[in-house]
Amino acid sequence: HLLLQTAVLVLIACVPGPGLSPGFLLLPVACGLLYLFCLGLAWIVSLIGFYLQDLKEILSTLTQFLIFVTPVLYARENAPSRLHVLFDLNPLTHVVNVFRDLVYHSQIEHPASFAVFGALSVATFATGYLMALSAKSIVADLA
Repeated sequence: HLLLQTAVLVLIACVPGPGLSPGFLLLPVACGLLYLFCLGLAWIVSLIGFYLQDLKEILSTLTQFLIFVTPVLYARENAPSRLHVLFDLNPLTHVVNVFRDLVYHSQIEHPASFAVFGALSVATFATGYLMALSAKSIVADLA
């Protein structure tokens, strides 16, 4: 679905305007980073779920909290200043900032978010991969 949606987005960007901007061309990089982040997170969660039976309830609560403190429908600047620390610690904030910058603004307006998202994606992927490799024999014995 993502490829089809991206193709439609490219057509919309090219038809009325001057074409694709350099910032818009970074969209595949952002999608690749999102893929690495999701794959690493899936490995980590699946391995933790092997040992922790109540992980579903924990993740449900954590996900609701993260979505609540992610500035999707409102700007970070519109929130009370005491909540800005929560926004900065929320990994979803950086994901939203990167895609919002590339799709809506066609440039990188939050370079720190791009750097944090990139580092977080690579670190999550590497951690998940190493955990999966080290747990390969243990998980096979437990299954």
